[in-house]
Order: sequence, then structure tokens, then C-alpha cells
Amino acid sequence: MQRLTICFSFLLCPLLLVFGQETDIDVIWQHGLGGDLTSWETLANQFQVQREMNSVRPNVTTSEGVLEMAEQITISPVTVGTDSDHTIGIGHSMGGVAFREIARRTAPGFVDAVVTVGSPLNGAEISDALFDGTASGYFRHGVEELQKGPRRQFTISYIILRELFFTFTHITARDIHEVLFTQNGFDELVFTTASANRGVVDLAVGSEYMRTARALNPEIPKVSIYGNENRPVHYRMAASFSGTPEDEIVRTVNDIIGVYDAFYQINRSAFFGIFGRWQASGWKSGRDYLRHGSETGWNTLIGASRLEESRVCSRQLVCSLMEYSERCVIGGSDDCCMQEVCTTGNFWFNEESDGLINKSSQLGELGASLQSAWLSDRNFEVVGANHVEQREHPGVRERLVEIFDARNNLSELFRVEIR
Repeated sequence: MQRLTICFSFLLCPLLLVFGQETDIDVIWQHGLGGDLTSWETLANQFQVQREMNSVRPNVTTSEGVLEMAEQITISPVTVGTDSDHTIGIGHSMGGVAFREIARRTAPGFVDAVVTVGSPLNGAEISDALFDGTASGYFRHGVEELQKGPRRQFTISYIILRELFFTFTHITARDIHEVLFTQNGFDELVFTTASANRGVVDLAVGSEYMRTARALNPEIPKVSIYGNENRPVHYRMAASFSGTPEDEIVRTVNDIIGVYDAFYQINRSAFFGIFGRWQASGWKSGRDYLRHGSETGWNTLIGASRLEESRVCSRQLVCSLMEYSERCVIGGSDDCCMQEVCTTGNFWFNEESDGLINKSSQLGELGASLQSAWLSDRNFEVVGANHVEQREHPGVRERLVEIFDARNNLSELFRVEIR
């Protein structure tokens, strides 16, 4: 009987080892430029509870550049000395670039699989714009366009209408560009962060580091999550940066557009003559800047726009107002003076981005001007996520669930079992 018990124990022990042992997986949640321990806190804690993983969040310096950041991650107390089956690195923005650098040095080793989230794998064109003066020029141009109307309008009618419209729309008489950007801290994000910051230098498309890094394609499983923010992308990102609800700042912009359009329509009437039309053109400049120019200019800064030749057609009034009245209104034909007019020219088109990094760079895609070697096993889109909110966005969480389930033939090195 004793011999049977011993034999049974020998048979049972291997089964206990197989079914009783938990998978030991480390997941490094790495913040990006200017981030800290709180950057990934929400999602890291959620998955720590739900999945068989050991979540760690290194707090490292980003102002000394990518190489120093990568070094600090590898020697961080929270990443050294762990004894896991394998390690998954999840890096937001510059954190993903740092993991690419780490993989180049150690793969396979320190990290066995990498997930980049909104990372400028081809570089961040906004960094280049900061150093060549294009970014500051963008803000100066915006202020100039928005000031044209108010500066030209100094009649008593303006004073009355200004109080009426600005009170009705709950907009103060402060500089509108300050309301949209400075008050929300967006200019601080763009300029203060860049001051004496090696990280910003390294992330520039034209930097010495990025020219070398774009050639890196470490032989480990890797996927990219990219944000595709809804328009207007820059206003929504400014809202996220300041903690203001996105819809609130978009409503504010639309209110201001309404004010500018109202002054434009009033001044362009025949009653105010040539001087009124001059005033109207100033308000039109501000209105058009808020409607289109501001976003197009911002997308140009971040490399999320392209200039293409296109043919645009629209129905236009081709007769005088007097002729229209006689022939169309009295004559009963509503469209007798309308003709389709087509023009061909170069037009700017907006491309997908997370409001700071364009889609191509987030994916490390091959391009005519930028030859990248990065080839992800799979790319995941998150609609409505800007660069600031990616770290807590529900869409990013859904994509990570797919990744941890190793769906659609992803490498098993991404798999993290449910507890």
C-alpha cells in the first residue's frame, strides 16, 4: 500500500507543477517625455488585478535624451532582479522609442516583446518646428488673424454689438488666442517642455539620434497602438492637457466663430460701404482662421497635412442681385442664376494624428522622405484618442486586451492569462 502511495505521488507531482504554477510575466509600463509614475497608473493597476502579471512603472528622467532614458529603465530598482518567464514593455510616446533602443542593445533579453503607444518612431515634427521658429510663428500668426477684426472695428455700433455678442456667448473680452491656448496651458506644453530638453532634441525628425534610430528593427515581437483624434485635433488636445472637457473647448471655439461671423455679415452689408467691407474682411480672417486655418497650420507643424492638387466644384451665383431678383425670385426659378463653377489648385488636406504625432510616425511606416525600418507585427487604431489621453483612454485599454489575449496570430510572448 505504501508503494502505491509513493508511485501515485510521483505521478501527481508533475501535474501539480503544470496546473498549480502561475505564469510569471513582468509588464513594464513606461511613461513618455515629461511623464512620471502616474502616467500609466490607471491601466497598470487595472490589468494587475485582472491578469497574471507583475506591473512595474519606472520613474526615469526624460530631459537627458533617449539614450539616458533607456539606460535608466534598465537599471531602475523596479526592473532589476525580477525572475520572470518573460517581460513585455509598453511605452507611451518617448517611452516606446526608449524600448526600441533597449531592444537594440539587449534583444532578446531585457524585453521580449514591445508595445508602442503614440510613439514618434520616425520622429516628432513638432520638435523640429520648435527649434526652427515655425511653432512660434504659428502662434504669432494666430494672434494676428484674430486681432484684425477687433482692431478695425472702432465704431459705436461695434461697442454695442461687442457687449451683446460676447455676453450672449459667455466669452470674455480677453484675447481669444489666450483663452484657447495660454489659459489651457497648451503653449506651456509646446514651449516650456522644449526648453533645454535633450529629449525634445532627440525626438526631432532631423536629429542625429533619430536618423540612426529609424534604421532600428529589433528582432522581437512588436505592435504599435496609434491615436486618431477627432477634429479639431489641436483644440481637443489642449483641452485634455488642461483637464478641460473636450466638448467644452469645442463649444467655446464654435461660439467665437459665431461672433466673428456675425460681425462679418453685419459689416459686409451695403449699408456700411467700402469701409464696412474693409472691417468685414478683418472679421472674416479671424473666422476662417478658427474654422480651418488654425487646424491646418497645426497639422502642418506636426506633419499631419499634405499639399495636393485637387479640383473643387461648387454652385455659385453668376448674376447680379438685381438680375437674380427679376429673373429668379419674380420669375419663379430658384436656381436660374446658379452655375457649377470648378477650380483646380493646390489644397491642404488633414491626415490622421493623435494631435501631436502623425500616424506615419506612430507606426514607423515607410515613406518617401523618411525611410524607417520598424515593422510592427500589427497596428492598432484608437479613434478619438489624442496624445495626452492615450495613457487612460478606454480604446487603448481595449487594444491591450486584444494584445494580452494574443489574438489574430500575435506572438504568444504577448499573452498574459486572466487571473
